[in-house]
Amino acid sequence: MLDKDFYINTLNSFIKVWGEENELRMCIEKMGEMTKVLCKYSRLVNSTNSLQNQKLIEQTRNAIISATADVIIYTYQIARMFGLEKVRDVLNYKIIRCRKYINKTLNLTPVIPDNLDKNYFHETFELCFKAWGEDAQIRMCVEEISELTKELCKFIRYSHEEKSLYYDNLIKQTIKNIIEETADVLICSGQMKLHFGNEQVIDKMDYSISIGKQIVEKHLNNADAN
Repeated sequence: MLDKDFYINTLNSFIKVWGEENELRMCIEKMGEMTKVLCKYSRLVNSTNSLQNQKLIEQTRNAIISATADVIIYTYQIARMFGLEKVRDVLNYKIIRCRKYINKTLNLTPVIPDNLDKNYFHETFELCFKAWGEDAQIRMCVEEISELTKELCKFIRYSHEEKSLYYDNLIKQTIKNIIEETADVLICSGQMKLHFGNEQVIDKMDYSISIGKQIVEKHLNNADAN
């Protein structure tokens, strides 16, 4: 996997070249694409002709891998824009709460480590599927994506209104909602990443961010030439 600094520098260059609002809109677009392929996959798998649809199902799984990679990249960008530490705190809280529900559902002994590391997250994601099943987790992911989409659209709309105490308060509340919903989408997309192919999603993320870096550099070089 490409190192963290390469991702951060590339994402910073996205904002520099295209601006924050464009990144918000790109995140909305990518989440829309992920919703589409998740719903398609769920429909195909639950179809009475699912055996005949195996080729389509496999194609859709590959599309989910690609969409998941893009959503993770752009949702991380949103987290950076609105407060990475705040999103991380909410995410950790939600993982612990989720684990409590899982423990109750599966009659497991509660185990909460001092540090919520990568392995604990992965274990929790796997247990989510064990406790509630693939279809339920896909529907939950679609639900959380729709909620973040709504809050990002509201933020863009409020940002274009005239400055006033009323809209300032709306924006502040919307930012709080975005932080909460971003954590939810990161959790759900993390589940899809692990479920549909962890390494494949990572490879796709690396590819997407590398292509993005090339596009930005070409754009900046053209701008310098002019």
